[in-house]
Amino acid sequence: MEHLAKKGNFVTLLPLLFFVVYFLGAGIYLDDFYALLAPIAVIMGIILAFFLFREPVEAKVSTLLKGCGDDKIITMCLIYLLAKCVHCCV
Repeated sequence: MEHLAKKGNFVTLLPLLFFVVYFLGAGIYLDDFYALLAPIAVIMGIILAFFLFREPVEAKVSTLLKGCGDDKIITMCLIYLLAKCVHCCV
Protein backbone atom coordinates (compact mmCIF):
# COMPACT_ATOMS: atom_id res chain seq x y z
CA MET A 1 0.00 0.00 0.00
CA GLU A 2 1.21 3.42 -0.87
CA HIS A 3 1.23 6.10 1.79
CA LEU A 4 -0.19 9.33 0.41
CA ALA A 5 0.81 12.38 2.36
CA LYS A 6 -1.80 15.09 2.58
CA LYS A 7 -0.43 18.55 2.27
CA GLY A 8 -1.78 20.91 4.90
CA ASN A 9 -3.32 24.26 4.17
CA PHE A 10 -2.73 27.43 6.19
CA VAL A 11 -6.37 28.49 5.75
CA THR A 12 -7.50 25.67 8.04
CA LEU A 13 -5.63 27.29 10.94
CA LEU A 14 -7.25 30.71 10.51
CA PRO A 15 -10.17 30.11 12.95
CA LEU A 16 -7.73 29.06 15.69
CA LEU A 17 -5.41 31.99 14.99
CA PHE A 18 -8.41 34.34 14.90
CA PHE A 19 -9.53 33.10 18.33
CA VAL A 20 -6.07 33.54 19.85
CA VAL A 21 -5.45 36.99 18.34
CA TYR A 22 -9.00 38.19 19.11
CA PHE A 23 -8.94 36.99 22.73
CA LEU A 24 -5.38 38.07 23.52
CA GLY A 25 -5.69 41.31 21.57
CA ALA A 26 -8.85 42.31 23.41
CA GLY A 27 -7.27 41.39 26.75
CA ILE A 28 -4.13 43.39 26.06
CA TYR A 29 -5.97 46.37 24.54
CA LEU A 30 -8.53 46.58 27.33
CA ASP A 31 -5.93 45.65 29.97
CA ASP A 32 -8.42 43.13 31.33
CA PHE A 33 -8.64 39.54 30.10
CA TYR A 34 -12.05 39.14 31.74
CA ALA A 35 -13.59 41.97 29.70
CA LEU A 36 -14.11 39.69 26.68
CA LEU A 37 -15.57 36.34 27.60
CA ALA A 38 -13.85 33.31 26.07
CA PRO A 39 -17.14 31.79 24.79
CA ILE A 40 -17.71 34.87 22.64
CA ALA A 41 -14.25 34.50 21.09
CA VAL A 42 -14.90 30.77 20.51
CA ILE A 43 -18.22 31.47 18.78
CA MET A 44 -16.49 34.07 16.58
CA GLY A 45 -13.88 31.48 15.56
CA ILE A 46 -16.58 28.94 14.74
CA ILE A 47 -18.46 31.51 12.64
CA LEU A 48 -15.25 32.31 10.75
CA ALA A 49 -14.71 28.59 10.09
CA PHE A 50 -18.26 28.31 8.76
CA PHE A 51 -17.64 31.15 6.31
CA LEU A 52 -14.28 29.82 5.14
CA PHE A 53 -15.23 26.31 4.07
CA ARG A 54 -17.49 25.58 1.12
CA GLU A 55 -19.61 22.72 2.34
CA PRO A 56 -23.33 22.62 3.13
CA VAL A 57 -24.23 23.87 6.60
CA GLU A 58 -25.30 20.39 7.72
CA ALA A 59 -21.88 18.99 6.78
CA LYS A 60 -20.11 21.82 8.62
CA VAL A 61 -22.11 21.25 11.81
CA SER A 62 -21.62 17.48 11.56
CA THR A 63 -17.87 17.89 11.10
CA LEU A 64 -17.69 20.29 14.06
CA LEU A 65 -19.62 17.94 16.34
CA LYS A 66 -17.70 14.82 15.31
CA GLY A 67 -14.35 16.60 15.58
CA CYS A 68 -15.04 17.84 19.10
CA GLY A 69 -16.17 14.54 20.59
CA ASP A 70 -19.49 12.88 21.32
CA ASP A 71 -22.24 14.51 19.22
CA LYS A 72 -24.83 14.76 21.98
CA ILE A 73 -22.50 16.21 24.61
CA ILE A 74 -20.98 18.75 22.24
CA THR A 75 -24.46 19.79 21.08
CA MET A 76 -25.37 20.56 24.71
CA CYS A 77 -22.11 22.50 25.13
CA LEU A 78 -22.79 24.56 21.99
CA ILE A 79 -26.31 25.35 23.20
CA TYR A 80 -24.81 26.48 26.51
CA LEU A 81 -22.22 28.65 24.72
CA LEU A 82 -24.86 30.29 22.55
CA ALA A 83 -27.13 30.90 25.55
CA LYS A 84 -24.22 32.37 27.49
CA CYS A 85 -23.35 34.68 24.58
CA VAL A 86 -26.95 35.84 24.19
CA HIS A 87 -27.28 36.38 27.94
CA CYS A 88 -24.07 38.46 28.05
CA CYS A 89 -25.06 40.60 25.07
CA VAL A 90 -28.52 41.44 26.35
